Amino acid sequence: MQEVAWSSWEFCKVSAGDNWHPDRIKAFVQSYQEAGGPCPREEYVHFIPFIRWRLRKELRDHEMAIAQGLPGEPEYAARLLGAFERLRTIPIQLF
Repeated sequence: MQEVAWSSWEFCKVSAGDNWHPDRIKAFVQSYQEAGGPCPREEYVHFIPFIRWRLRKELRDHEMAIAQGLPGEPEYAARLLGAFERLRTIPIQLF
């Protein structure tokens, strides 16, 4: 489910990278289910938490790179934070 959730984020997010297209996400999940994807329906309660977990990881990795002297990307970090906050308001049970 973790990989399905993150893949849906990557394939269905808006070009700004801080939100997703609701119609695309539903189509993505529906296609996955129709193709026989092995994740049972009861695991979909973890969908949003997994995406938020990965966004936190991406932000931590970004901050660690800055701490090691690499240049940061403030716009990237802002998009991650925006997405993290936005997903907080989406009901966990989407599907």
